[in-house]
Amino acid sequence: MPIDKLPEDFDERVYLDLHPDVERAGLRGDQHYLQYGIREGRAYKPQPHPAISLLDKSMKVLEIGPGYRPLVSRREGWNSLNVDHATAEELRLKYKDHQNTDAIEDIDFVWKSGSLLTALPEGHQGSFDALLASHVIEHFPDPLGFLQAASSLLKPDGLLSLVIPDKRYMFDFFKFPSTTGDYLWSHAQRLDRHTPKTIFENISVNVHNNDQIVWSPGVPVQPRFFGDDCLTSGFQRFNQLLLSSSDYEDAHATFYTPASFQLIILELGQLGVVDFSIHAMPAPAGCEFYVYLKKGVVTAESTENLSAKRLALLSRIFEELAEQVTTD
Repeated sequence: MPIDKLPEDFDERVYLDLHPDVERAGLRGDQHYLQYGIREGRAYKPQPHPAISLLDKSMKVLEIGPGYRPLVSRREGWNSLNVDHATAEELRLKYKDHQNTDAIEDIDFVWKSGSLLTALPEGHQGSFDALLASHVIEHFPDPLGFLQAASSLLKPDGLLSLVIPDKRYMFDFFKFPSTTGDYLWSHAQRLDRHTPKTIFENISVNVHNNDQIVWSPGVPVQPRFFGDDCLTSGFQRFNQLLLSSSDYEDAHATFYTPASFQLIILELGQLGVVDFSIHAMPAPAGCEFYVYLKKGVVTAESTENLSAKRLALLSRIFEELAEQVTTD
């Protein structure tokens, strides 16, 4: 049966702002919503960011690495604390020439090195309802150590919300998805700096697509290196770091597709290395995807079921990699 009544809180201007393609086509927002928008699943009012859609402002939330764009701002009523690599003043100086810094809030805890647990007073352990980290996990030299620290900070049944760049649609285009073995090895080595190998690949393999460092699915891909001599530059930096690597040099250390991250969490949980399982994965958008991990006892899978799930995810990873070079 056709729907011919608009929601009471429908605002045509808001709908057109959310869907500029409708306005560009010269269509009325109310008519489009009734005829097409409902069927297409279009929102008629602003929706919460996918990374906070399962959180609410009554929760005690720790945002890790908010940078210049916090998702759970205290100005908006969130019961939040934050931790970053620099003070608010230092962040403003860092981003002032590239980003709008008006949203930067005072930083509660500065985390320079070591475990995340060392950045917060011990009294905060086990006290958070949720942790939030957007475009952060790929930077950690020891991501397993981060997951274990996050678990220690969360209450039982707490949530870890992650926004993760999809390597298929960004400068990590040619890098292979990270594995559980990568997590286990970096943790066993207690890495707190990126390896010369990571820095070499960051310089020599990163690409842009028509001058864009990120793009959306379906966009034609014409990758180009950042400089014709990037291989030699990467090798020079590699050799320099072999001699001295005391200072932290930022890079992406791990690379993901949705299925590759699911596989890592599945395997780490079944090995008893983390007490997280996938709670929800909202629909991805652009060059990123969203994952909610829930702390708690991980249900042990039978050998048969675990093998079936692992094989399905491994197969899905190959399908995802094929998709990154397929455009409509």
